[in-house]
Amino acid sequence: MTIAPPPFGQLNCETSFVCRTPGFIDLLQSALHTAIFFHNPPTLTSESTPASHLLVLPADNVLSAPLMHPNPDPASPPVATTAAQQITSLVTTTGEKVTINRAAVFAPPTAETHDGLFYPAFFAHTPTGVPGGLGSPAALLVLHLTGEGTKKPSTRLLRETEVLGRALARQMVGVACTQIYPFKGGLGHGPVVEGSDTFVEQHFMFYNGPEADGVKSVGEVLHAWGETHGVHVRIDGAERWVVGEGSELQEQES
Repeated sequence: MTIAPPPFGQLNCETSFVCRTPGFIDLLQSALHTAIFFHNPPTLTSESTPASHLLVLPADNVLSAPLMHPNPDPASPPVATTAAQQITSLVTTTGEKVTINRAAVFAPPTAETHDGLFYPAFFAHTPTGVPGGLGSPAALLVLHLTGEGTKKPSTRLLRETEVLGRALARQMVGVACTQIYPFKGGLGHGPVVEGSDTFVEQHFMFYNGPEADGVKSVGEVLHAWGETHGVHVRIDGAERWVVGEGSELQEQES
């Protein structure tokens, strides 16, 4: 089972005034909606070398594609334009530089190749006065739950997975890291490692469930949360972006 994921992108402008305008928000929504259609699911891999289903797209792919609006008006069929053309129009209107730097999408696996529940989660540090979902830094991650309980997940499991996922994304925004696990296929169930730049070794400060009582690492909480809910939970992939910087998460060494 796969929960419909949000796309993730970076559209830059020079002032917070422009990012609140309908033209900027429409461009962002259309570009991200378009990006959903540009992916190929990763091939099946072994458990020891899992492949992430969170894929980063080159900005040129989005810029040159015909924009698809998420909520088109049937009474006013849109004129076919690319993201690059709409950016040119927006720059002309606002007088500010506007750029699409990158986008990421979740490539849903097929039921024939992957089992379990895939659940995306997102969090952005949103300044006051800026529309929700916009901000920097921002993080998008995908949780992969496996076990009997994921075949027909209960409402409670879905609700608490959403809470866990948002807390993980918020942790990733609040505490910088360079990798999720210490190595490919690693479990990361160990205690907190002070000063670690590995996500699962950091003190999990943004989750208030009983599994986080005391000083527990992200990995310890994930393991305990999985035992509580009768599932195995793993972070399938993640991206943490800061305006003006590249992706902060690097592929782990095998």
